[in-house]
Amino acid sequence: MLDKKLQAYKKKERIPAVTPAQYKKEFSFLKEVDSLALVAVQNHIETAFRNHFRNRKQFKLPKFKKKKDKQSYATYNVHHSIKVDFERSLLYLPKLREGVKIELHRRFDGKIKSATVSRTKDDKYYASILVETEKHRNKVVEPKSRACGIDLGLGRFATVTNDFGSYKVRND
Repeated sequence: MLDKKLQAYKKKERIPAVTPAQYKKEFSFLKEVDSLALVAVQNHIETAFRNHFRNRKQFKLPKFKKKKDKQSYATYNVHHSIKVDFERSLLYLPKLREGVKIELHRRFDGKIKSATVSRTKDDKYYASILVETEKHRNKVVEPKSRACGIDLGLGRFATVTNDFGSYKVRND
């Protein structure tokens, strides 16, 4: 999909709207892949091009990932295809019949929106799960002045300081 769009861009043609379904006949292995992960790739490519055309100085033209870099894929949670079993420490992803044993960083409550699975250069896997919650973890404090300093930390997520004092944002 990216190659087709980049070729059209270089030829100064109209950038085509391409979908993963167009490639499933040519590349049969795509039928084995989670279709929502393919849609996520399509959305990332569309967003990258949109950002580039909106602000060419800040956003460069999208490019292919290098094999030696961190590898990742994202998928959406449609029909509860992503689940976490906290008692047995298992993560269920689309197209996986059995859960994957995980080490949980923390528990969460709410509706799972998406998951991104990443593999680092040293062959460790991480899953980042986006969750929509009803209650907010950190209360919103209206600023009393326009100027403030923000210190990102390890013990706390951030410390915000202005003319009237400091507010600490928790890390949990």
